[in-house]
Amino acid sequence: MGHLILVDCCLTGSLVLCRHRPPALPVTCTVTMKMAQCASPTLPLGLSCLPVAERRPAIGAALRRQVLIEAGHRCAIPTCRAHPVEIEHIDDWVTVREHRFENLIALCPTCHARKGNRPGQIDRQSLKIYKANLALLNIRYGEYERRLLEQFGTSHHEDRDTWDQVRQQGSAAAMALALSSAEGTEALYDPTFTRGIPLVATLPVGQEFLMSYLIRDGHLVLLPSPDFGLRLGGNIVIIEAYALTETGMQLVEQLVNGEPLI
Repeated sequence: MGHLILVDCCLTGSLVLCRHRPPALPVTCTVTMKMAQCASPTLPLGLSCLPVAERRPAIGAALRRQVLIEAGHRCAIPTCRAHPVEIEHIDDWVTVREHRFENLIALCPTCHARKGNRPGQIDRQSLKIYKANLALLNIRYGEYERRLLEQFGTSHHEDRDTWDQVRQQGSAAAMALALSSAEGTEALYDPTFTRGIPLVATLPVGQEFLMSYLIRDGHLVLLPSPDFGLRLGGNIVIIEAYALTETGMQLVEQLVNGEPLI
């Protein structure tokens, strides 16, 4: 029949009751202890684990909310941004044994499962950079500016060829400003973008303040109106266009690649 043993689970921070059946390694063996970390009801070598007493305290509602707000209730990985999300410890709970805002990050289940140090996984240093970048963006830029950077990050991730083509021309802003007035109006609003300029955003006229910090930092430019913009009746501008500069493209690349923002 075997006998029961208590093992401290490194993954959950709880005590688990393990049924020890022959043939099995001694409970003090490293291999056995590693297997006992698994929450699976049936383990190899005759080990099975059942939760006994949960010793890991729940993350408080206020702290959980703070972490979720930091990431916009989405995955903190810039190329993901999926939801719903889980709150994960950057340095594992078994090491820190506490819940601190600086060590918590919002991750979707897929990115959570990718946490690790193997090739293709997301290591702890990367998670720390992603969290630090989130803090800087939240301090410096408004919601619309962060959403725009996220949109450009998606473009970088999903259409790298186009991104590289724009890079070769200097930037989207450089490409747009090199066009004549007639070419600019036609190109920017070509819905197929076959003759148009990518990495350009549009807003209703008079909304420049929503992008003021990106513009002030030189990452975005408001293209000259009425050369670039949608006009009503041929005279009244109702839509204005904004284009990424070279430094703006660098900023997006840093975010996507998980490089520290300076």
